[in-house]
Amino acid sequence: VVVIGSGATAVTLVPAMAASAAHVVMLQRSPTYVVSEPGRDAVALFLRRWLPAWLAYLLTRWKNVGKAILFYWLSQTYPQTVRGWLRAWAQEQLPDGFAVDVHFKPKYDPWDQR
Repeated sequence: VVVIGSGATAVTLVPAMAASAAHVVMLQRSPTYVVSEPGRDAVALFLRRWLPAWLAYLLTRWKNVGKAILFYWLSQTYPQTVRGWLRAWAQEQLPDGFAVDVHFKPKYDPWDQR
Protein backbone atom coordinates (compact mmCIF):
# COMPACT_ATOMS: atom_id res chain seq x y z
CA VAL A 1 0.00 0.00 0.00
CA VAL A 2 1.30 3.47 -0.85
CA VAL A 3 -0.10 6.48 0.98
CA ILE A 4 0.59 9.73 -0.87
CA GLY A 5 1.22 12.70 1.38
CA SER A 6 2.32 13.22 4.94
CA GLY A 7 -0.48 15.29 6.44
CA ALA A 8 -2.47 14.50 9.55
CA THR A 9 -4.64 11.91 7.80
CA ALA A 10 -1.62 10.04 6.43
CA VAL A 11 0.20 10.17 9.76
CA THR A 12 -2.84 8.63 11.43
CA LEU A 13 -3.62 6.18 8.65
CA VAL A 14 -0.17 4.67 8.04
CA PRO A 15 0.41 3.16 11.52
CA ALA A 16 -3.12 1.72 11.54
CA MET A 17 -2.63 0.17 8.10
CA ALA A 18 0.84 -1.13 8.96
CA ALA A 19 -0.71 -3.40 11.59
CA SER A 20 -2.50 -5.45 8.91
CA ALA A 21 -0.93 -4.70 5.51
CA ALA A 22 2.06 -6.65 4.20
CA HIS A 23 3.94 -3.44 3.33
CA VAL A 24 3.05 0.25 3.74
CA VAL A 25 4.97 3.18 2.25
CA MET A 26 4.32 6.88 2.85
CA LEU A 27 5.28 8.85 -0.26
CA GLN A 28 5.93 12.51 0.47
CA ARG A 29 7.14 15.42 -1.64
CA SER A 30 9.56 16.50 1.08
CA PRO A 31 10.15 15.61 4.72
CA THR A 32 7.77 17.06 7.25
CA TYR A 33 7.94 17.80 10.96
CA VAL A 34 6.17 15.25 13.15
CA VAL A 35 5.97 15.11 16.93
CA SER A 36 4.89 11.96 18.69
CA GLU A 37 2.76 12.47 21.78
CA PRO A 38 1.96 9.83 24.40
CA GLY A 39 -1.38 8.09 23.97
CA ARG A 40 -2.30 9.07 27.53
CA ASP A 41 -1.95 12.55 29.01
CA ALA A 42 -0.39 12.12 32.46
CA VAL A 43 -1.43 15.62 33.55
CA ALA A 44 -5.03 15.04 32.48
CA LEU A 45 -5.12 11.70 34.31
CA PHE A 46 -3.76 13.32 37.46
CA LEU A 47 -6.25 16.20 37.29
CA ARG A 48 -9.19 13.85 36.69
CA ARG A 49 -8.23 11.88 39.75
CA TRP A 50 -8.31 14.89 42.10
CA LEU A 51 -10.69 17.43 40.55
CA PRO A 52 -14.27 17.52 39.30
CA ALA A 53 -14.48 16.33 35.69
CA TRP A 54 -15.45 19.74 34.30
CA LEU A 55 -12.51 21.46 35.97
CA ALA A 56 -10.04 18.76 34.98
CA TYR A 57 -11.23 19.06 31.38
CA LEU A 58 -10.97 22.86 31.43
CA LEU A 59 -7.44 22.84 32.86
CA THR A 60 -6.30 20.10 30.48
CA ARG A 61 -7.74 21.99 27.52
CA TRP A 62 -5.95 25.21 28.49
CA LYS A 63 -2.71 23.30 29.13
CA ASN A 64 -2.90 21.94 25.59
CA VAL A 65 -3.79 25.33 24.10
CA GLY A 66 -0.93 26.96 26.00
CA LYS A 67 1.48 24.26 24.89
CA ALA A 68 0.51 24.79 21.23
CA ILE A 69 0.83 28.58 21.52
CA LEU A 70 4.23 28.27 23.21
CA PHE A 71 5.47 25.81 20.59
CA TYR A 72 4.30 28.10 17.79
CA TRP A 73 5.98 31.13 19.40
CA LEU A 74 9.23 29.24 19.94
CA SER A 75 9.12 27.96 16.35
CA GLN A 76 8.70 31.47 14.98
CA THR A 77 11.20 33.11 17.36
CA TYR A 78 13.89 30.43 17.51
CA PRO A 79 13.37 28.26 14.41
CA GLN A 80 16.84 26.71 14.37
CA THR A 81 16.60 25.70 18.03
CA VAL A 82 13.17 24.11 17.55
CA ARG A 83 14.40 22.41 14.37
CA GLY A 84 17.19 20.86 16.45
CA TRP A 85 14.76 19.71 19.15
CA LEU A 86 12.46 18.10 16.57
CA ARG A 87 15.36 16.28 14.92
CA ALA A 88 16.64 15.04 18.29
CA TRP A 89 13.16 13.86 19.35
CA ALA A 90 12.74 11.98 16.06
CA GLN A 91 16.19 10.42 16.37
CA GLU A 92 15.44 9.21 19.93
CA GLN A 93 12.43 7.26 18.65
CA LEU A 94 14.07 5.70 15.60
CA PRO A 95 16.39 2.69 15.38
CA ASP A 96 20.14 3.28 15.52
CA GLY A 97 21.57 4.04 12.11
CA PHE A 98 18.27 5.33 10.68
CA ALA A 99 18.81 8.09 8.08
CA VAL A 100 17.15 10.84 10.14
CA ASP A 101 18.32 13.69 7.90
CA VAL A 102 16.91 12.01 4.78
CA HIS A 103 13.41 11.59 6.19
CA PHE A 104 13.13 14.18 8.98
CA LYS A 105 15.02 17.28 7.79
CA PRO A 106 12.60 19.60 5.97
CA LYS A 107 13.97 22.54 4.00
CA TYR A 108 11.53 24.92 5.72
CA ASP A 109 11.36 26.03 9.36
CA PRO A 110 8.86 24.60 11.86
CA TRP A 111 5.36 26.06 11.44
CA ASP A 112 6.21 27.50 8.02
CA GLN A 113 4.48 26.45 4.82
CA ARG A 114 6.39 24.18 2.46
